[in-house]
Amino acid sequence: IDADNRLVVGENGNMRISIFDLEGNYIGTAGSIGADGKQFFFPTAIAQDAQGTTFVSNYYLNTVTRSYIAIDEDQ
Repeated sequence: IDADNRLVVGENGNMRISIFDLEGNYIGTAGSIGADGKQFFFPTAIAQDAQGTTFVSNYYLNTVTRSYIAIDEDQ
């Protein structure tokens, strides 16, 4: 759950993050396949610090990246 009370879920197979409200309603997605801060390669864990910065672990790359999640509500 992020600072905006949204459930943020890593989708390994789709190489993206999906965002839902606390009732389970779909809000949108973020990211695509790749290795920069807005892309993911098998996102497996998501955490957020007290300042609202989001960190995503990328299983295949063996990395944790600081991510700037921008929701794409059209996907």
